[in-house]
Amino acid sequence: MVALESKIFANGGTLYHDPNTYPYTVSPYGIIFYSLSALLQLVRLTPLSAGRLISCFALLSVFWSAWRILKILVADPYARLTGILLLAATANILNWGTIGQTDMLACAFSLAAFATLLARRSLWWCGIFILLAAFTKQTALAEIPAILLYISTRNRKSALTFALGLATAATLIALTLNVLTKGQYFTNTILANLNPFSTAKLQQQIQQFLLASGGLLIVSVAGFRRLTPLYLYTAAAFAIWLLTSPKIGSELNYQIEIMTLLALCSATTLDQLQFFPKLFAHDPGWVPLLQIPLLLHLVVNFGLTAKILTSRITLERLRRTEAIQLAPYLSPQHGRVLSENFDLLISSGRPIELDPWFYVLLTNAHRIDPSPLLKDLAAGTFGTIIVDQNVFAKTLPAGANEDTLFLPPSALAQIRQHYVLVRHVPSPYLEGDYIYQPQRKCPPAPHNL
Repeated sequence: MVALESKIFANGGTLYHDPNTYPYTVSPYGIIFYSLSALLQLVRLTPLSAGRLISCFALLSVFWSAWRILKILVADPYARLTGILLLAATANILNWGTIGQTDMLACAFSLAAFATLLARRSLWWCGIFILLAAFTKQTALAEIPAILLYISTRNRKSALTFALGLATAATLIALTLNVLTKGQYFTNTILANLNPFSTAKLQQQIQQFLLASGGLLIVSVAGFRRLTPLYLYTAAAFAIWLLTSPKIGSELNYQIEIMTLLALCSATTLDQLQFFPKLFAHDPGWVPLLQIPLLLHLVVNFGLTAKILTSRITLERLRRTEAIQLAPYLSPQHGRVLSENFDLLISSGRPIELDPWFYVLLTNAHRIDPSPLLKDLAAGTFGTIIVDQNVFAKTLPAGANEDTLFLPPSALAQIRQHYVLVRHVPSPYLEGDYIYQPQRKCPPAPHNL
């Protein structure tokens, strides 16, 4: 979805537009990632390649900033190297660091701001990195309390001046973007981004976090003595994660920053407790026992990384086969295409008509008038419709839940009435791709096709 929005922007379209009109989409993030991706597309990179390249460079930046921070905060070279190893081994970091999403870039800017401060470089650069992080992803604010704490311990007046200047700059930038987009910047990034919360989603997030980062959490807590800027940064990131991750639709990308910071906190713990000197000296105390959660983290995350790589290779093969089978239905002569499979739209170069995820949420919240879409469906305006369910079936697909992308019941009813099912193509997602075309173009097909 981010790639499609960036593609529209690169082609001269509006990034933040009214979600009540075609294309029924939302650009829920700040302008930085979209702009960088659009610029790369203007020099002939594909949308997916542009996004992935940005994320990969952001991942490298995170490692560089982490090393800078550890060189300042950690004296033991073994502890510094261990911190980088723990970060590099974290499966979630490597996974999302190679996906064209906004989170890794936002984390890179936040960490760069914190590293710049600790290195006692210009506060101007620190402020610029904070603004870049916030206008990449709105929730990338965890570093701000830690930075203000660090500045205030040296000069309270400077901390107040910095905070006021930062707030003023952020407000002016946001208001300017909102004026330039005729009020749609706030609509897209704030109002349309208020997804419903789910207790089940929070439980899922916590379980996955404890599995992948439980070892880092144990080591970090073992070294906590006082609220240093690094620990305050970590606590703020933890709080933001708990407040935002229960949203329906949230994935493990919400855990990137907290996992990064826990790796750094673990390194400071190993340094403060003199873990390596005690380990090498066969100290009988409890400190050497911290190797257990450290090794647990490495083993679990190496296993998760292997699983992710295997899944990616398998999915890539399946997606290629799927795209070949669906290509005839995506040709221009078939007219407009309504699809919730964004991969197909990217690979075929077709424009997006509707983002089912946000469309359903906003329609249910009565923020979108569904009548234009219903009229187009009734008129057979779309030459091809591709959804991941058989609308003629009496039950939902196996595995369907509140995170799956479906059109509203009223839209599905119009498809049943005015379209016929012409083909079913297997895909890795739910029950595959069901292809529908207007009744006037196709003879009726069996509903159990």
